[in-house]
Amino acid sequence: MHPALGLATPLRNRGDEILVAGAAFFQGYVKTLGFSYHPLKSVPFGMGFEYWVSEVQKKRFPYWSSLYARVTDRLYADREKELLQVLDTFRPDAVVLDCALATDFIILYRHLKSRGVRIAMFHAIFPSYILPGRPPVNSDVFPADEEGVEEAMENLERTQWDKVKHQKLKYFGFDDRHLIARQLRKNGIPAKYISTLPNLMNFSVDQIPQFICTPPEFDFPGFEPPPTHHYVGFNRWTRMVNVSQEYTDRMAAILKQKDTQKAKLIYCAFGTLEADTKARVMRILRTLLAALKHTSHILVVSTKLKNDLPAIPQNVHVFDFVPQLALLQHADLFVSHGGFNSVVESIEAEVPLLLYPVHDDFDPRGNSTRAVYHGWGRRGSEDDTEADMLEKISDLLENGLYKACLRSMKQKNARYSDATFIDAFHPILID
Repeated sequence: MHPALGLATPLRNRGDEILVAGAAFFQGYVKTLGFSYHPLKSVPFGMGFEYWVSEVQKKRFPYWSSLYARVTDRLYADREKELLQVLDTFRPDAVVLDCALATDFIILYRHLKSRGVRIAMFHAIFPSYILPGRPPVNSDVFPADEEGVEEAMENLERTQWDKVKHQKLKYFGFDDRHLIARQLRKNGIPAKYISTLPNLMNFSVDQIPQFICTPPEFDFPGFEPPPTHHYVGFNRWTRMVNVSQEYTDRMAAILKQKDTQKAKLIYCAFGTLEADTKARVMRILRTLLAALKHTSHILVVSTKLKNDLPAIPQNVHVFDFVPQLALLQHADLFVSHGGFNSVVESIEAEVPLLLYPVHDDFDPRGNSTRAVYHGWGRRGSEDDTEADMLEKISDLLENGLYKACLRSMKQKNARYSDATFIDAFHPILID
């Protein structure tokens, strides 16, 4: 949502009227920021949400309900009904879709074409498509490792095909890709709009303007993006957060201790935890607490797993939530899972990174590889011992090269501004 608002703000500032549509969960927050908001109850089709929807709706037999939804294209129908309501009610001149919801393009294509409505896409995180000769963004391979890149691509293709086979067996041939292919045919989507690039997603769009919320320097050098892809720099939207008085008071004491003792402040957060990553994160956190127990460093941890942690040393402070942007202004090191927003915010704050990419499906591994390549930090292993962690932490705190590389990246991003995006924002009419 924040990258979307980051792109919407300069458009609003130049006089455009902005309507944001999305999950009802975000409505209060977005409206507080002064944007009109239309909540959507439906979910995108072709992304495996059928079983989840059946559970949310408390269906007695969620599997059979989800199979019926796939056979009858229920998610497609529900989504189309809501999106058409948006078009008919608000009559937009242009629609900008999140690339993570690319199947909405299939629904909207013929309706936008008949209305003469322009369309563009934006990438809120690092793109999930894969350019020739590049490693997948969910791998930890460097481009110079040609064999590694080839192996990573083979692993990706094998993993995706295994998922397709599993869905075909489970849903009698009505897997996600089948649902997408069926609607591509029904809606008469021209082949030129269907991307042929390998992708972590089931479907992506080609030949329309796409705005990527990163500078090209974030990526590995020596590549040419497709001509319709516009890199507009990191998101320029500052998150608005509310913090408790208890947090404010505790942090004031922690920062006073940091200044008095001239201690280093290490911040640790691992993003949203899925069930399959909890055990991996817990292993890293236990090692980190043990490694720092006998040091003079101060560790601030943001996690919902406080009750699962061992005895917490005196130099460790655990919170359910912290205002990350504000805390990074005082941090000397960020221990992170490598999510795109976290890496970007570390670059902006010039805080070196120690990355443990425990989320395997999307961008953290690729983000960590780019961080190591560009000298913004180091990558850890889930098998790191206390000594391993201490070596990496000491290097990151003492070697000024990391901060210099972060500062260089920050300066490169500063070349991109709201005007950069406005200049590139010329979506074409769908033919």
